Amino acid sequence: MFGAVWPVLETGLAVGGYRLLRQPAGPRRTSAVGLWLLNTAMVGGWTEIFFRKRALRSGAVVAGTMVATGGAYVAAAAKVDRPAALLGVPFVGWLGFATLLATRISARNPDSDAADAR
Repeated sequence: MFGAVWPVLETGLAVGGYRLLRQPAGPRRTSAVGLWLLNTAMVGGWTEIFFRKRALRSGAVVAGTMVATGGAYVAAAAKVDRPAALLGVPFVGWLGFATLLATRISARNPDSDAADAR
């Protein structure tokens, strides 16, 4: 399921980012683009932490943080370009699901906490 969903979510984020970059420069656009860049980077960071390093508890924390930063992105983008913001809503929804899933996986694998310390 992850393999099918992430390309759609990332495409939505890419199109939203493109739309934001085409708007007139200003503080609101700068804020929205900054949050867009942060979330784009965090996706790669979460993948590294959760899947490659198998630091499950840290991965769950990062996923939860991404819900907050994703929500902030959608709110900031809505002030600049409503379609860009709407394209980010599925991303935030999926992050909520991913956070719940990551939290459960972490809880079922308490030995993975040792991996977080590495």
